[in-house]
Amino acid sequence: MQRNADEYPLADIPATPLWGENYAFSCFDPTQGVAVIAMLGRWWADPRIWREFLMISLSDDSVIVAKNYGQATTSDVASAALFRVEVAEAGQSLRLRFDGPASVYSRAELLAQGATPRRAELLRADIDFRAVAPVWNMSGHEEHGETIAGSLHLEQVGTGHGFVEFGDERRAIERAFMNRDHSRGVRDLTPFRRHCWAQGWFPAEDVTFNVYAIEVFGVDGLAMQTATVSHGDQRYPAEIVAVELIEGLHDMMGAFRLTLRTELGEMSLLNPGADRSLPVGVTNPWEVFAGATPGQHNMMTFEEPVRWDWDGRSGLGWSERAFKAAPFD
Repeated sequence: MQRNADEYPLADIPATPLWGENYAFSCFDPTQGVAVIAMLGRWWADPRIWREFLMISLSDDSVIVAKNYGQATTSDVASAALFRVEVAEAGQSLRLRFDGPASVYSRAELLAQGATPRRAELLRADIDFRAVAPVWNMSGHEEHGETIAGSLHLEQVGTGHGFVEFGDERRAIERAFMNRDHSRGVRDLTPFRRHCWAQGWFPAEDVTFNVYAIEVFGVDGLAMQTATVSHGDQRYPAEIVAVELIEGLHDMMGAFRLTLRTELGEMSLLNPGADRSLPVGVTNPWEVFAGATPGQHNMMTFEEPVRWDWDGRSGLGWSERAFKAAPFD
């Protein structure tokens, strides 16, 4: 079987300023009350070094955080130090493993001062991703979108199976919503203003969707808008008819609507509001932090598990919406 190079860490790193490579995973199991955002990406200052970043919520107002750097990536496994991502079957399944120290914070602490040093406990996460829809190569398409979102950008909705264990608490994960993301390319956030990155899955209808919409300073309207809907094994290009972006902290966990149009018809989606939020600060060049970064110029991102309503049909998903009050210096 021919190896799909787009699924694996790139062997030859280009000497391009601000070039990066990132894996990202979201996981939401409402039955067990587990919400996970996990990112693994090359460090902007030296792309041979990888950064692992996990935020896990097991309750409404607390967040478990782990962040490390390392050089454990091979041709088959992406890893910094304690977190590894292995492609079990290209286009179908991946394995996520973390085994190491992590600390817990309240959401209010993260929004006020970020993740300050504190006592750690053992975090073990063991999650298998299994696809429920075909891979979508989102790409950047528009000039501004490509230099923010990456020129290669794979997306795929699937299910999560495994467990999360922190301290004395263990939660099983079974048929959770998951989305996985693998991107490469220049990530220059200088013009970034606002964006919405969202996905959903309606199991009873065998339907998924993926959306990416970006506003940048100096450009009217959306500088990038790309979306897709899958039904079974068939994927359909989608038009973003309407998307509600955020303005500030007051929009955290807020309800919003999203409307897509494909050859199958119009899809009106409502996120009635999230019961939890994992706040992520992002600085330029591309670096991620748990919560705020006092004294640093950043964009604030809300990672939130979603219960979608599609004209009375119920689905699960994830929403990442971010805002920047002014251009990066």
